Amino acid sequence: MKIPSQYTPQNFCLKCVGCCRFSSVRSKWSPYFLPEEIKLFKKRGIPLSLRPKTKKAKLIFSKDYCFCPFFDPEKNRCTVYRLRPLDCTLYPFLLEEKREKVYLAVDKNCSYIAEQFGTREFKAYLGKLFRFLKQPKVAGYIRKNRRIIGNLTEKSVVSLVRLPFLEK
Repeated sequence: MKIPSQYTPQNFCLKCVGCCRFSSVRSKWSPYFLPEEIKLFKKRGIPLSLRPKTKKAKLIFSKDYCFCPFFDPEKNRCTVYRLRPLDCTLYPFLLEEKREKVYLAVDKNCSYIAEQFGTREFKAYLGKLFRFLKQPKVAGYIRKNRRIIGNLTEKSVVSLVRLPFLEK
């Protein structure tokens, strides 16, 4: 599954102090790992600590916040960036379920999204992402692995477009 390139420019991300940090060890924002991704990590010998029922990464607690086990807070970088899960690759876009309908949504807490929301570039990327998700192989895989679809109620999450092909 080849996803369109990351929307947020890398140099912007490396200056940010928001992503990969969470308010609690059981955060619903913790990255979800698809079965294919779990197999890849095992094949590469990369230790993966997941919560058993949810297949979400077990977060690491620090004195100020919790963070992803693959995040290096000193360098502000992901240590498995090229292998990061689809959940992380999509961000600040995400899959969201509301009243049994699935949407492509965006987290406006991302300061780059706050700057770019609604621009022509934003809309063009949204179209690319929609076409990627609509591919039969991708849509079928997501439908089989519905836990990647979040049920996020934060005000910062804005539903953008309905994805009926991902619904039950």
